[in-house]
Parts: sequence; C-alpha cells; structure tokens
Amino acid sequence: MSDFSETHALKSRTVFYLAPEKELQRTEHNKQKENVTWLLTELMSRLDEKEYVKQLAQNSLSRQLYSRVISVYSASLGVEGKVPKPVWDWIQEAAADITLDPETANPWLSLSKDKKRISMGKSYQTLSASPKRFAILVCVLGREGFTSGRHYWEVEVGEKTAWDIGVAKESIERKNNSLISPNRGYWSIQLRKNNVYKALSSPSTVLPLSLKLQKVGVYVDYEDGLVSFFNVKERCHLYTFTANFNERLYPYFSPSTLDNGQNSAPLIISPVS
Repeated sequence: MSDFSETHALKSRTVFYLAPEKELQRTEHNKQKENVTWLLTELMSRLDEKEYVKQLAQNSLSRQLYSRVISVYSASLGVEGKVPKPVWDWIQEAAADITLDPETANPWLSLSKDKKRISMGKSYQTLSASPKRFAILVCVLGREGFTSGRHYWEVEVGEKTAWDIGVAKESIERKNNSLISPNRGYWSIQLRKNNVYKALSSPSTVLPLSLKLQKVGVYVDYEDGLVSFFNVKERCHLYTFTANFNERLYPYFSPSTLDNGQNSAPLIISPVS
C-alpha cells in the first residue's frame, strides 16, 4: 500500500473514532475499543516520519490525536519516557504567559517585580486580608486562570532542595492547612529532601528519576482533562493526571521552606524555548 493510501486509511479510521457520539452509537463497544487501540499504536509508531507528521499537522483532528498520545505515554512509558519531537513541539505551541498573583501569595513569600520569581522570605509581611490569600500553605497562584484550551509553561527549579509545582482549582481551601491532592483540588508534583520526587496523587506516587530536575514543564489540556509534567532538558515525561475539570484552574507554585538556607533560591517562570 502506498504512503498516501496508508495515510488516507488512518485518517478514515481517525474520523471514525472521533465522530460525534450519535455516529459511534452505531457500532459495538468492542469494535470502538479495537479502533482506538489500533489508532494509537499506528500513530505512535509513525511519529518520526516527517512526511506523515506534516500531513497529520494539516489534519483538523491533530489536537485530539496528540492529546491521546500524551495520555498513552503516561500509561505505556511511565516516568522519563522520551516524548517524540513532533509531539513536544506541539505541546510547546501552547505556551502561556504566566505571572504570579500577589493577592494570593502567603505573607512569608517574596515575589519579584515582574511577578516571575518566587522565594521564601525571612520575615512575615503584613499584607491585605484578601479572601484569595493563602494563610497557612506557603504558596501562590498564577494570575491567569483557565476554563478551556491548552496551556504550557516552564519553571526553573535549579538546585532547590524542595518545591511544589502544578495547578489548583479556584475553590481550594486557602485559610487552613490542606492536603495537596486531586481530592482537594490540586494536581501537583513535588521535590523534598533534595532527591525525593513525588506526584501528589491519592495516595502519592514516588517518581524514581535518574537525573535531578533543572526545569519542569507543565501542560494542561482542559477539555481532555490532562495535567502533564515534563523534564524540559531531557524532553521526558514525568507524570500525567487525568480529571474532569468543571471550574477555573490556576498555575500553582510553592518554593517550600528555607531548609536552613539550603533552599533559598527562587522558583522562576521562564520563557518557553
């Protein structure tokens, strides 16, 4: 079969899988499942073929396809699975200009003037009593919230010994201490003790990374219910949460405590490169 015929056949099956629900109801559930499995296997096996990727990029269905590839990577490759370059480029196309929201910042935190850096301060600040402000948790949210679309940003963690990075829903508890987990409205990963990485799932999941993270990429697809984390330097997948979002999401950051001066460096929201 020619490349054109193969591509046409794949697109035909893609349209079948992503057709409206009333069309899918004409088929049996097992048949649908077989087509999904075939589609993902075929797509992932051919992502490195430049001509195929070019044709796929021109296909209006590429968003749904790539989102499902990311989902499959979280299940099949697990921690430190290498993301194909075409998919990585597509993720980074969703780059968002994230800034910190001072109105949400815990009074112990110090934010830079450009609202791109956050660190633990040495003294408590007297700040306005905003209902948005975190009183106990040492964290801050991004100013920009999302109720739709794809969004991606990168955070430099450098040589810090502890931090939390992720997203949180708008209705999270802000005045009391709260367990950081999806059940409480957080989708986050963290570093503790300089080398213990965890995804704060329920229960938490240890991420056995071979290299110390220098920069973390965060990818959110609101409609598909994905929050994925990446090692930017190595272009590797770290962890993916799946959920059904029904309210506004905000980027979430915690530089953690000073750790006797060992963790004083800031978290830095860096330009996507």
